[in-house]
Amino acid sequence: MANEIRFRLNGKNHSLSRQHVEASVEGYDPGVIDKYSVRIGRKRLPIKQVLSLALNVPPAAFTSQQAYALLTRLGFEVAIESQDKRRVGSTES
Repeated sequence: MANEIRFRLNGKNHSLSRQHVEASVEGYDPGVIDKYSVRIGRKRLPIKQVLSLALNVPPAAFTSQQAYALLTRLGFEVAIESQDKRRVGSTES
């Protein structure tokens, strides 16, 4: 793969390219964005969903910090959702 990164995650060696990540999310609807997201094509997706699909591992297998670091190494721009946006729709009792 061109422009791939190699890394070790939970005792296993992996390699990823930006192209592989982009292809991995095709056909999937974005999950709920808690704090961090990345735009791929016309979609904004949670970073853990993106890395989970690209590596074919459950999101619980890595942290948001690891996803953030790997996706930025691949050239993706990670956005941080504001707390105000995340609170839309909540009501006070």
